[in-house]
Amino acid sequence: YIIYFGEISEMKNCDRLIQFFRQYKRIFRNDLKLVLAGKEQMKFPKDRNIISIGCVGEEEKYALIEKS
Repeated sequence: YIIYFGEISEMKNCDRLIQFFRQYKRIFRNDLKLVLAGKEQMKFPKDRNIISIGCVGEEEKYALIEKS
């Protein structure tokens, strides 16, 4: 998976990140997931390849980085 940490908002260009990721998935049909970790400040289309996990603590953040 690819993971993003931070506020999930247009001001942080998450809309573009999601758009680019969805384009990538249309071209390269694989099992890659986009994981968003942070406070949701925008709506985005439901997609089985995009997972929003909400806010995470420092320990969980580093564990997620280690596993990616």
